[in-house]
Amino acid sequence: MVLTHLPKAAAHGTAATACGVNLINIGQPGNVFGTRGRYAGQVEQMYDTSCGTVWAHFQWDSGYRATYGGDLINLVVSSPASDGGHYAIFWNLGTSSKDWYVGNINHALPSPQDAWRVGAQWNNNGCVAWGTLHWYAGQDLSGPTATCGGNWWIAPN
Repeated sequence: MVLTHLPKAAAHGTAATACGVNLINIGQPGNVFGTRGRYAGQVEQMYDTSCGTVWAHFQWDSGYRATYGGDLINLVVSSPASDGGHYAIFWNLGTSSKDWYVGNINHALPSPQDAWRVGAQWNNNGCVAWGTLHWYAGQDLSGPTATCGGNWWIAPN
């Protein structure tokens, strides 16, 4: 798994065989709300067509980032429909970067169902905004949604 923040220009200027280069958006994003209920940003699942891996992309809202520069976001790449759940958590990503790209997880890893979703938790508040749960055989199964409490990294189907 890779923790990185790739500026768009750097991501597209790298060799085509490198992971994290050919990212495409999957499904619909989840909206994150922060201080005073203000829109803070958006989390979206991405797929790397070069490596067959799943990524999360979080983009801070520019105005929010300028006003609340000390806020943090936790990101998760999760496959809740698989045996026991497969997931990766990336903690305390700040506003130092407008865009965060994390993941690089083989999409075919879970069994029996090859389905993934990404989520973002603002300032460790216990609630997560989820993008759609995408089944890699060709459709979105659910979402976007939000959950609070419990094992936030394994979201309900």
